[in-house]
Amino acid sequence: MKYISILLITIALAFTGAAAVDIQDAYDACGPANGYDKYLVLNPATTYTGELTVDTGKDSCIKGNGAVIHLDNNGRITASGSGTELDIDHTVIYGNGSGQGVRVDTGAKAAIDFCTIDNLNFGVLVWDNSTTYVKNSITTNHNGYGVGYEDTANVNISYTDSWNNGQGNYGKYCEG
Repeated sequence: MKYISILLITIALAFTGAAAVDIQDAYDACGPANGYDKYLVLNPATTYTGELTVDTGKDSCIKGNGAVIHLDNNGRITASGSGTELDIDHTVIYGNGSGQGVRVDTGAKAAIDFCTIDNLNFGVLVWDNSTTYVKNSITTNHNGYGVGYEDTANVNISYTDSWNNGQGNYGKYCEG
């Protein structure tokens, strides 16, 4: 009886194991909702992989629900260009020591709330003329900054813990 119970538990775990889904494919398949052009609701039982570039000039929202995004080598979540907005919450984003968790390129806006961003080159990297809010989040174990930003970036950080980041927890990033 003991062996049958172990076998049934093993089979149950095999069927409830986290599936891997490409995060770009999931984003591309989602539609508009709640005032956003793209509204992606992640499944916490699914591990998302790859990297993501949000649509330029669109308002996008990622509702994480505690789901995990494992960014591949040099992977990142990128919002770029004027009119591009990304709101992401309740998501765990991690890598293998390279890439950037969330990259906000020139002219874009982002709001990062209740996210954990771990083990990348940078947790959040904000480029010139971009606006980013990081709130109620954790950025840790990055080679560079937990949150790095260029000269003319507008970055607001509140209620966010950051530690064990190679170049510092928060700071001005100068490429080169």
